[in-house]
Amino acid sequence: MQRLYIEPLASYLRQRGHLVFQEWGFRRKISLWDLVSIFNTYQLLWSLKIDVLHVQTAKAGGIGRIAAWLAGFVTSDKVDR
Repeated sequence: MQRLYIEPLASYLRQRGHLVFQEWGFRRKISLWDLVSIFNTYQLLWSLKIDVLHVQTAKAGGIGRIAAWLAGFVTSDKVDR
């Protein structure tokens, strides 16, 4: 069900030249595959030196934060104004 909301945004961004990567393998239950997701996200962050990592769920947020921390990126919930 979640894909209905994500696909239009991903298509819109791709049409405007942005790189969009989507990972659909997350399950609610914690498993060893989450380590694979952390490693894959880490590799993506490290190789592309991206500016923004946006995630949709709490679990993906945790995986993203761990991967960003491993890659040496600063993470923050606060927006400077």
